[in-house]
Amino acid sequence: MKTFLIAIALLSLSLTNTVNGAEVPVPVPGSAHADACECARTGRMAHLGHNRGCYEGVGVASTRLGAIARCCYWNVRTPIEIACVQGRCGRWFAVVRYR
Repeated sequence: MKTFLIAIALLSLSLTNTVNGAEVPVPVPGSAHADACECARTGRMAHLGHNRGCYEGVGVASTRLGAIARCCYWNVRTPIEIACVQGRCGRWFAVVRYR
């Protein structure tokens, strides 16, 4: 039982990063969150090609909701994955994947 608990504790440590003293989830490669993180890191809004055959919209704005609302297909298609990350410049980068 003790080994099992240690394994779970190690797994939870590997799935988070610490940023400014707060734990944040590590993005799953190829996810909307990972793509939004990359856009925020580079400061460029772009389709990165990880959408796995889904429709994808990207947007950038000064607020989270504004960035999501500026994504292509917003209010047209059904979203299945939404991610929004703030870049160093203070702007929000959104990636939305749709059916």
